[in-house]
Amino acid sequence: MKKLLILACILIISLISLFSCEEKIPYEEIEPPLTEKDLEKPVPDFLNEDQQLLFRRAKSVYSRLFSGSSGIEYGDIDGFGNEYENFKINGITYISNTTGRYRNYKDFEKLIKSMFVDEFWEARNTRSSNDKTYPMYTNCDGKLCYIDFMGSGGFSYNMNFYDEFELISKTDSEISFYAIGHYSWRHRIGEETIEQRDQRLKDEYEYTKKFLNTLVLTEEGWRFSEFADPVTDEGNYEGIYSPN
Repeated sequence: MKKLLILACILIISLISLFSCEEKIPYEEIEPPLTEKDLEKPVPDFLNEDQQLLFRRAKSVYSRLFSGSSGIEYGDIDGFGNEYENFKINGITYISNTTGRYRNYKDFEKLIKSMFVDEFWEARNTRSSNDKTYPMYTNCDGKLCYIDFMGSGGFSYNMNFYDEFELISKTDSEISFYAIGHYSWRHRIGEETIEQRDQRLKDEYEYTKKFLNTLVLTEEGWRFSEFADPVTDEGNYEGIYSPN
């Protein structure tokens, strides 16, 4: 009987050790959930695998936050649904979704802090209008809330040409590089048919633009102190064809 008790204790201890030593999946490999489309996009080859993953994550989140409509959506289940609450902060109306993946502000904040330094995020997340300065995404009683806005981006971006990357400088604690996007007039020109327009966009682009990105090594690991995306931050069309 005594031997059985000893063997049982050894088995229990072994199981506890096994589960306590079980390797956990790093947060960076789970959040945000990257789609096949996210993983197909090019990344700088002068970054290591961890830095490339960070770039993919930052691009995925950044584009969802600042391109198109406000909010942060990841799939039909994890995305923002139809249940909303309104909040008023300093005269600014905010919307809070009750079903989104990052509906709790602490989860959203953790996601942001895992990719961007505080100074960059605070600057990028700030909007000014009518002599007021306020955050676009903020904490409303523990919930993530955001102003209702329409972002820009993608109107002139030519998706037939992959982004390119140009290294500016690289040290053990900082990496600066340009992300380079390709742009075209995406409407029909003159008597151009839709098919001819599509072929023109496949054959050529009109101009490129460079966007500065900087990675810095912090106490928590690598983070972006500067980030810009060729789609989200493309600005106005700069080609030869008149928008009129």
